[in-house]
Amino acid sequence: MEIRTVIEKYQQSIVDADVDLASEIWSTKDDVSFIHPRGHERGWDAVAKNFYGITMGDTFSERKMEIFDLSVHEDGDHAWVEFYWRFDAIMREDRTPLHTEGRETQVLRRMDRLGALSMSTTPVCLLREHVRASNLRRLAGKSHCLVAAPRRA
Repeated sequence: MEIRTVIEKYQQSIVDADVDLASEIWSTKDDVSFIHPRGHERGWDAVAKNFYGITMGDTFSERKMEIFDLSVHEDGDHAWVEFYWRFDAIMREDRTPLHTEGRETQVLRRMDRLGALSMSTTPVCLLREHVRASNLRRLAGKSHCLVAAPRRA
C-alpha cells in the first residue's frame, strides 16, 4: 500500500472514529505506540479502545480533519511521515465546538499495516464558539496543549 494511501485511511479512520478501518492500516500487535494530545497508548488494544473508542467515538459526535504539508521519507523497510493537521469536532456531551491544530510524525515499518505512530501537537489548541469554563478546565487537564478562551466579536 502506498504511504499516502495509508495516511488518507488514517485521516478517514479519525473522521469516522472507525476502528475497523484503522485496523486495516495499523499493526494490531502489542508493539505499536501512539502518543496523542490526550495520552499515550501502548499496544493495538489500547489504541483501539482509548483513542478510537473513547477519545474519537465517545467524546465527539462529529469530526473533521484536514492534513496538509505532508512530507514522506523512506529508507528500506522503514519510513516516516511529517504533516500538519486541523481538527474540528463537536463535543458529544453538550455540542460544544472544538478546534485544534497540530503537527504529527508517524514512523512506519514495511508490513501490511502501520507499525507505530508518534504524534506531537503544536503548543496552542484553540477552542472556539461558546465554551463553558468547566469544559475549558476539563479539556486543559487532559490535553497537552494550552487552551485559549474563544475570541470575542
